[in-house]
Amino acid sequence: MYLLQADIWSTLTDVSLGTWLGFLVTIAASFGVYLYRRRQQKIKLRRSLISELEEQDLDQVIKAVNSSESAVPPDDNGESPELDPSELPPAGSLPTQIYTSNAGNLGILSQDEVDDIVSYYSGLLTQKAIIESIRTDEEPMTADQKELRDKISDLEDDRSSLVDTLENAKSIL
Repeated sequence: MYLLQADIWSTLTDVSLGTWLGFLVTIAASFGVYLYRRRQQKIKLRRSLISELEEQDLDQVIKAVNSSESAVPPDDNGESPELDPSELPPAGSLPTQIYTSNAGNLGILSQDEVDDIVSYYSGLLTQKAIIESIRTDEEPMTADQKELRDKISDLEDDRSSLVDTLENAKSIL
């Protein structure tokens, strides 16, 4: 056993100092490249999400909701009138492709960013489904229309807040 340890030690000491330094520099450089690429991935993901968020025009949906309520006020039971499907923009006008195609990559961002992104997009995808339902069904459900009315303004506030969060995180890097 002692002979084996002596052989290992002699091999280690026979290797030149330059070889060891080269090895250590290679490891450090590889780690540096890894960190740089990871940072660039974060920046690229944030920029992509910001771009998609800025494309989403929830104001059109809010206008459609508000115009239906101003045209016909709520009845005596407090129920709002049905939304006019022709006034609602197509659900496809609220893009989510960048989020859906990068959902598996969100883990490279901070936990707070991930929580905010997932929360916002979960709400948006629900509202998109409701908009699609209202635009295609002959008899849209009143509960769906109520949810759209109740949550679309909050969703717009969440969108603006998320853009600010992502821009601030981007500027830190």
